[in-house]
Parts: sequence; C-alpha cells; structure tokens
Amino acid sequence: MSQITTANLRVREFMPLMTPTQIREEYPNPPTIQEKIKSYRQQIKAALAGEDDRLLVITGPCSIHDPQAGLAYAERLAKLRDEVADRFLIIM
Repeated sequence: MSQITTANLRVREFMPLMTPTQIREEYPNPPTIQEKIKSYRQQIKAALAGEDDRLLVITGPCSIHDPQAGLAYAERLAKLRDEVADRFLIIM
C-alpha cells in the first residue's frame, strides 16, 4: 500500500527568503532615512510614555501586494499626517 502525501500539493517551488543582513546590504538606508526612523521611534516612545499629548495611530496596510498602490497610499497618508500632526502621530 502506497503512502498518500497531502502536504504542499499546490506548492510549485520554494524560494529562500533574504536574511535581514542581506536586505540591509542590498537596500541600505541613506542617513536621512535613518534619522527619520530615529525621530519617529523617539516620537512613538514619547507618545506611549504620555510625554506627547498626540494620539498615536498605527495603520496598515498589513501587506502590500501592489507596490504602486502601496506607495500611493503612503503618499496620501503622509499628506494627512502633515495636516493633523498637531493632534495625531500617524505611523504606517
């Protein structure tokens, strides 16, 4: 009697994911982006500690399947973030 395998019936191939180190090497963050990240982290920390009165809003998308749509969403969100920055700390 043969054994029936039901795992991975629809898998066509396996592709290994890049490691975080490989991603950093392939897509390095320029110093300006690193400074923005540092600033946002400090702002988030202040909001969570109650040192910043703004409401912290963390929003999706959870995943991006269409890079152009993701960039368009990020651009619209950045505009909104700037408009309400006195009341809300919006993080995508």
